[in-house]
Amino acid sequence: MKFEFMIFSFILFFMSMVVFFKTTNIIIMLMGIELMVNALNIAIANLVWIKYSFFPPVWVMIIFAITAAEAAIGLALIIVIAKRMKTLDVKKLSNIKEIFK
Repeated sequence: MKFEFMIFSFILFFMSMVVFFKTTNIIIMLMGIELMVNALNIAIANLVWIKYSFFPPVWVMIIFAITAAEAAIGLALIIVIAKRMKTLDVKKLSNIKEIFK
């Protein structure tokens, strides 16, 4: 019971890394980052059963708060980029400095 969640979190983390590195859409990349952080939360929450400590749930709540802030800021940036550039393709964002001057 203890290590199945760790294996699940590692599989989820590496699958989300593949999603992050293989796509060119910014929203899908942000979803990959969110899945990586959720996999980290699963691994940390599993430490409750392995270490019998009070601190992993506290860390999970802190990471949830940081993830929520990261998602809000990331989505706000994506909305601004989508309005200015009319695309969400990462390959077309190479000249972003000139557009935002």
